[in-house]
Amino acid sequence: MRKKKQKYEKLVIEAIKQEHKDFCAVIALSVIADIGFNRSAKLMTPARKNKKSGSYPSIYISIYQKTLKVRNKKLENINIFKHEMKTGKRFTTKKFAQKFDKGTYLLHTARHTLVIRDGIIEDWNKDRPRGQFVKEAYKVVNL
Repeated sequence: MRKKKQKYEKLVIEAIKQEHKDFCAVIALSVIADIGFNRSAKLMTPARKNKKSGSYPSIYISIYQKTLKVRNKKLENINIFKHEMKTGKRFTTKKFAQKFDKGTYLLHTARHTLVIRDGIIEDWNKDRPRGQFVKEAYKVVNL
C-alpha cells in the first residue's frame, strides 16, 4: 500500500467541490490515516446524517480507531489536564503545536476537530493569533 501525505488545502478544495459542509472530522481522518477525501467521507457516513452535517467526537472516534488499526496505527490519549494543572494555563491550538512539534496529533476543540502534523496546524484557523482551546488531544502512533 503506497502511503501519501494528504495536504489539507487539497482536501478542502475536494470537499467544497462535492458540496460538503462541516467536514473537519472527514478531513482530519484523511490527514491522520493518509487516505483520500472520498474514502474518508465514505468511512464517516455512519457518523454523519448527510454530507451537509457534522458529527461529534463521541460518535466518530471509533471510526478513526478502526481505520487507523487497519493502517497499523492507533490513537494514544494525551492527558492535557495534567499539563494544565501543572502550568495553570489552558492549551490553545497554537501552544499545543509549539510544544508538540514532532509527530501527528488529533485535537478536539469546541465543536471542531483538527490535526497538527510536525508542529504545523492543518486547519483553516491556523492563522488565528491565539487559536482555540483544546478539549481533547490524541497522538497518532505506529503499532
